[in-house]
Amino acid sequence: MKKLISAALAVSMLFGATLFAGCKVGKETNEKDEIEQLLDTVDFNAGKDYTGKVKVLYQDIPSETKVIRAVCEEFQKEYPNITIEYNPVVETQYLTQIPNKHATAYRTQNFADMPDIIWTTNEILAG
Repeated sequence: MKKLISAALAVSMLFGATLFAGCKVGKETNEKDEIEQLLDTVDFNAGKDYTGKVKVLYQDIPSETKVIRAVCEEFQKEYPNITIEYNPVVETQYLTQIPNKHATAYRTQNFADMPDIIWTTNEILAG
């Protein structure tokens, strides 16, 4: 009898969990719509006279340095008035620097120290 009651209880709990698995509490948000609204406020067609600064974070290893420098040199041909600030990070600290920088910026609501570009390759992220 105990086994029958336990089985019935387990089945009813499983059914209840299945029934409510897709439910959310509160107002649902559509992330795609939010991103599209945000993108509507950004001008992606900056003129060649645009001035500013771009901070690039990358691993301080020869292969990564070579690639990011080549990309940035081509970028500066199109946008000569934009200064590029290179921020190389020691290879062993790179994967911890990214979430640490973001967490600090988010906690303090000061994103000034966040890089504008976080350069990495698939091999690095796979690690």
